[in-house]
Amino acid sequence: MTKAISLQITLGDRAYRVDPTASHTLAIPLYFEGLNAEVSNSCASSKAAAQPNAFHLTSAHAAPARAEGFVGDTRLGGSANCADIHLNPHGNGTHTECVGHLVDEAVAVGELATQALIPAVILSVGLERLGDTDESYGGASAPDDRVLTRRALESAWRALKTRADDVCVAFCEALILRTLPNSADKMTRQYGGSNPPYPTAEAVAWLGKMGCEHLVLDLPSLDREVDQSRLPNHHRFFDLPPGAHSLQGLAPSPKTVTEMAFIPDELGDCPGFLSLQIPRFALDAAPSRPLFFNII
Repeated sequence: MTKAISLQITLGDRAYRVDPTASHTLAIPLYFEGLNAEVSNSCASSKAAAQPNAFHLTSAHAAPARAEGFVGDTRLGGSANCADIHLNPHGNGTHTECVGHLVDEAVAVGELATQALIPAVILSVGLERLGDTDESYGGASAPDDRVLTRRALESAWRALKTRADDVCVAFCEALILRTLPNSADKMTRQYGGSNPPYPTAEAVAWLGKMGCEHLVLDLPSLDREVDQSRLPNHHRFFDLPPGAHSLQGLAPSPKTVTEMAFIPDELGDCPGFLSLQIPRFALDAAPSRPLFFNII
């Protein structure tokens, strides 16, 4: 018989409860190409062909490890399955990155976001045509670009506060942004060359105003796909001067950005708690499995 478990979390002067056994994953499953090249498996092969991709980066692929007298695939006579893998976190599905993405200094994303549960808010935000707003970007842009705006974020936040009396700014430590429409093909979308949506400069400034330390997006990047390699929104979010590639002796930002997530529709706009599960990679970015816990 399964025993009911709950955790009580104090935030400010209020206590909240969550069920640690009832998480919702915000990560896209990643099916590696290559493992079935030597053994026919049409189901797995079709899944592998359906992985998402951004920036035209090489698809994630894997192959049985091989050594003298050993092959890492039980279907090929191996004693165990053991695969060599190749992936680029920035283009091969859900990943979390840090300021190390921008600077010369080595900053390891695997040392950040170590809290078990981070106060978080899910907000659904419609996209707008940049030319129809009074907002800006800070790099190369075009009037027909689809953007996530500050006014849309403010509207979603006000709407949530109206119907959820347990939400407060402290929950904005992590902001989870679901762009609308929320199609399931985000999990397999090929973003390269499509000029995907991105936030405006004003939207990123609003994140800072709200105290956001950990941002989760269902977009491939915080910045425009082609922006003359300036990445102004990344610099803004990580508190770096425009174009800077050095920390200039300052402590690295503890903030993280998770991109290419998928926030299922069954999770409405609400406060809750986020577990950012990041492997201890000594790199600027790593694949991740963000988990969301509802308040009960």
